[in-house]
Amino acid sequence: MFQSQKTTIGQTPYAPKEDTTIHQPASMYEASKEFYRMERQKTLVAARYVRNSDPSKKDSEVLKAQADALSEYAKKKGYECPDQLLYVDAISALKYPYWERSGLMKVWDDAERGEFDIVLCTEFLRIARKSSEQYAVMEYLKRFHVELESITEKFEDTAEGRLLFALQGFLGELEAEKIHIRTSRGRQHRAEKALTGQGGRCYGYTFADTTEYVKGRYELNLKVIAVVGGEEWTEVRVVIFCYDSCLKGMSCRQIALALTRMGIPTQQGKEAWNRRTIRQLLSNNNYTGDGHNGRYTKEEGVHNYPVKGTIKLPDGIYPQIIDPDTFERVQIQLTVNAEMSARNNRHPQDTTMRGMVYCGICKRRMQVKHFNNIRSDRTIPDKPVYRCWTNQGIEDTLHHHHVAIATHTIDDGAWKFAVPYIRDPQLIRDHVLAMKKQIVQRNHSQDLAEDINQINKSIANLYKLAEVADPNDKDGMEALQARLTTHQHDKREKEKLLHGVANSEEKQKKILAALDRFEAWCASQRPYLDDPTYQITQQDKISALLILGVKATVWPPTPEYEDRSQFQLLPPDVARFCDVALPRPRQG
Repeated sequence: MFQSQKTTIGQTPYAPKEDTTIHQPASMYEASKEFYRMERQKTLVAARYVRNSDPSKKDSEVLKAQADALSEYAKKKGYECPDQLLYVDAISALKYPYWERSGLMKVWDDAERGEFDIVLCTEFLRIARKSSEQYAVMEYLKRFHVELESITEKFEDTAEGRLLFALQGFLGELEAEKIHIRTSRGRQHRAEKALTGQGGRCYGYTFADTTEYVKGRYELNLKVIAVVGGEEWTEVRVVIFCYDSCLKGMSCRQIALALTRMGIPTQQGKEAWNRRTIRQLLSNNNYTGDGHNGRYTKEEGVHNYPVKGTIKLPDGIYPQIIDPDTFERVQIQLTVNAEMSARNNRHPQDTTMRGMVYCGICKRRMQVKHFNNIRSDRTIPDKPVYRCWTNQGIEDTLHHHHVAIATHTIDDGAWKFAVPYIRDPQLIRDHVLAMKKQIVQRNHSQDLAEDINQINKSIANLYKLAEVADPNDKDGMEALQARLTTHQHDKREKEKLLHGVANSEEKQKKILAALDRFEAWCASQRPYLDDPTYQITQQDKISALLILGVKATVWPPTPEYEDRSQFQLLPPDVARFCDVALPRPRQG
């Protein structure tokens, strides 16, 4: 009687396995086939997946070592392992779910196309830190007859094997959380006594060691960085100069311009200073000697978000450069400068190409300038212009130039450039299809819903077994309880995954609907493009130009440049219009 063979977790039952038994041919026909090698066994093609949690180590030796280990394993097993079937991710598996890892998603797409038979990994934790995600990836690959194989871990495809597989995923997740807790505790302990020792240094200071920590405190940086008019300048003197200049009424841009003209280099050794750098120097209260750690944190969509309960450092960690009274007066002066600035956009509907006009010299985005004052020789203010006014204190065209052009000239030119595309349905169709191709639709939610339904059935079966089980059988009851705990944990994790996948798929549906709406809007506008009495709304023009990706480049009005402006279509990009109010088709 034949015994059923046990397969390992991740293997499909049909996968060929090494057989050392010598089979004798049963007939002359089989013997002749074997002699002439008429039947050859198919060589399995293996893909390699490697992952590291640190994005800065994408090209490190750690990932190369993983890839080499997988290649050596494939060679021993007789797998074909092409170099192009290497998939790499450098991203945390705890912070990001599997569908947000580009390398793993390429594995999914190529598995669907039948590019390989096996996916190799050094351990299942490289695929995901959570067992629920490991199962989701494994089940998806099985749909296309692709095995997921770890070169260091083997689990039998039995009830006990599946339990051990789930436990290794749980233990891996637990290990990662413990590492995070221990490192956070160590950072917290150090942050209460000294600098964290990470990242770049604060301008004006240099790192120094304490009795407990390396790079635990700051010292004044008195190294001479420039000599101006026979006087030596250090970073400390630059900080004092910035604060004194601000109190004299100079703006951040004027201070940056003055430092550039004096020839004082920035912290990175560049010639030109930026007003944003000056603003950061003037807003850093560490210069008062009142140092803190943990001042800012990063949340999704939020940068430099102030945290309650920041950790105050002991005195002496930051030597004082600016006294507290001077710092407070500078903050008041910065507020006054902001109130007097005319940078706020008070005319959002006056232009259609705002944000899509670029300077031909420095390639930066041009700003809209409105003129509120009336010149003596005119009765109305000048019309607004797109302007790039750059003066960084270096007398060459790149660092010192002024380019301006009337907004109506660019807006009208851009719309005339876009009309032929809107008029041609095939061009619009090709553009919309190119954008839709960027939206990769994968039915994750259906697979997860099926897994949750299967887990619910397993939980119900365990409850039925518990009702008829012998309550005095301690080992049996403990086994049932362990299985029930594992299933409930997997259910909660997969429900979290399902929620995240549902949100992602909902966003994709909205984008696809928006593209269809834009195509319908173009069709509704074509009959009226030649009607001089019909006026398209300004908002519709803005949305259409943004979706088409019309870009304008402007040069100065000099003989050196043949054309003042040039229009072009940017490559299709879905992310460009995700938050834009798209035009609605014309009714009737």
